[in-house]
Amino acid sequence: MYANCNNNCNCMPCNRGGFFANYQAFWIIVVIAIVVIWVHYGTGGNNCCGQLNCGCGIVISASHNAGEYNGVKCYGPDGCQMTDEPAAIVTAKIAEIPYFIPETKSFDEYLQEGKISYIGQDIWEKYYDTVLAEAVEPDMLRSAGLNIVYTPLCGTGNEPVREILGRLGVNITVVECQEKPDGDFKTCEYPNPETDAALNESYKVAQNAPCDVILGTDPDADRVAIAVPDGNGGFRKLSGNELGCMLM
Repeated sequence: MYANCNNNCNCMPCNRGGFFANYQAFWIIVVIAIVVIWVHYGTGGNNCCGQLNCGCGIVISASHNAGEYNGVKCYGPDGCQMTDEPAAIVTAKIAEIPYFIPETKSFDEYLQEGKISYIGQDIWEKYYDTVLAEAVEPDMLRSAGLNIVYTPLCGTGNEPVREILGRLGVNITVVECQEKPDGDFKTCEYPNPETDAALNESYKVAQNAPCDVILGTDPDADRVAIAVPDGNGGFRKLSGNELGCMLM
């Protein structure tokens, strides 16, 4: 692993002007990557199907695509995303439904009748406990005083990611213009964390806020981008390969 390199060379950990010169910080960023990836796997349909004994789950998803491609993800009673065969059956049933069906009752009326209900806080707490149990070296993270600039890229990660990282003692500055859900993605035309442009607003915020790490989750919070100080007053986004090495 990079952290074991003790040579004063130009690799990332030995670059004394770069982020990875700090051994502790190296592992902290691994913790963050693991925790944020786990955030997605407990949210929405996949976690609640099992907890609430549901026959299916539907998540309205922005994914990481342009706004016109917003859609849904469907989960079965096992909490797993539907595979091709059951998805084809569901798609065929949807095709039989007329496009426009007048509402017979309002959303509030269905709430009052108990046919619709919000996910209770107890479900969220079970989820948070599960995610926190996956954290690597949480005591190190809590004592580090880490400062993060975080963007949910106008998607779903805002509340759960900030809640989890807050419980781990991370100081968070959120990118306000991308804090709330917005399917039009006005401040980020293509909110794909694989592209450097997805973090443009984060780079601006990080220039005026304490920042050890920039972290962004794509709109459905199943992928993560991380950028670190480059030692020259700017930031460098880590590649997927670099993050993959850390997670190993």
